[in-house]
Order: sequence, then C-alpha cells, then structure tokens
Amino acid sequence: MMTKKTALVAACCRSNGIGKNGTLPWRLKSEMDFFTRITSTVLDSAPGLAGDEQVKKNAVIMGVRTYMSIPPSFRPLKHRVNVVLSRTITEAPAGVDFLFRSFDEAIKTLSEMSNIDQLYVIGGSEVYKESIARPDCDLIFLTKIDADFDCDRFFPPIDHDQYEDITDEKLLPKYRHIIDKYDIPLDVQTENGLSFRYHLYKRK
Repeated sequence: MMTKKTALVAACCRSNGIGKNGTLPWRLKSEMDFFTRITSTVLDSAPGLAGDEQVKKNAVIMGVRTYMSIPPSFRPLKHRVNVVLSRTITEAPAGVDFLFRSFDEAIKTLSEMSNIDQLYVIGGSEVYKESIARPDCDLIFLTKIDADFDCDRFFPPIDHDQYEDITDEKLLPKYRHIIDKYDIPLDVQTENGLSFRYHLYKRK
C-alpha cells in the first residue's frame, strides 16, 4: 500500500511568523478563502456510489492547539476530515474525526482510507517542522505577507536543496500544469492595506 503524499498550507509574515497567542495576527479574508478552497477541493473525484454528490474528502492534519485555536463557529472545518495529532490527550476534541499520537500513524491510516483524497497539514509550527522534513511532504502552499507582525510561532525554514518555488517565473513554464490545477493567483494580492503573494514549493 502506497502512503499518500502530504502538502503543507500556511501563511507567514516577513519573519516567517505564523501566529501569536494562538491566533492569526492578521485578517485577510481572501487568503482565508484561498486556504478553504485549496484544502476543500477534491482532486480525484472518482465517481462514488449513485446518489452521493461527493464521496471523497480531503483530510486536514493539525496539532491539538491549532484545532482549539479555530473559532468555535468554524470548528470543525467543514467538508473536510479533521485530524488532530497529540501525544498527550487521549480523547478527540468535539468535532474531530480522528486523533493520532504520531504523524506516521496518521499518514498510514489515512492512506488506507478510500474516501480520503488529499492530505493537508495546516499547523502549528511543530507539526509543520516535522512534516516538512518528511520525504512524503511533496508541496508547500505558502502565502507570504509583505509586512512585520509580532509572532510567537514560526514557519520552519524551507530547504532550497529539497524544495523549489514553482511559482517563480523561471520555473513557471515547466510547472504551469500544477499551478493551473490548483488555480493559484500569481500576481501580488492586496487587502486591508497589506500586500501578499501565493507561493507553491514542490519537492525536487
């Protein structure tokens, strides 16, 4: 059985900061909509049983602190399988579909489930750090916000020997099919006086 590849989805400011006191330091509705679209869109919509509008769903994998930091009205994340990693809690928080003690256990189990399509890792910093170093991490969706924010959680450094930014102009011709598949806007975005850009890194 092949284990599925994972993709990371994150947004960071200039210092690679991703959060402060369990919350996002910025408010960007269009970036949040992008996150929702990427993590919700099923790429392999193999026909399911008659009458099922969509049998497959993507899984969003996160640490328990990240899950608890989602505002209660948005928790669990809709139309996605909510997966929490924790070595300390023994019972899944309300709304969580699966609780795993380790990344390995999560990837192995989710890979065996025919109703799960893509696996998206959505935080926090320790989970990102572990995931980015794993060979099954294939893509990193990283929104870079061109501003400074006070943060206490950070996105791990991206090893450019391992990953390349395929939204870079020089690489676009080669990887245009992937950019188009995810419908990634390539120009600089602005909202609430902030400029930001969507980047997609792929494992070499």
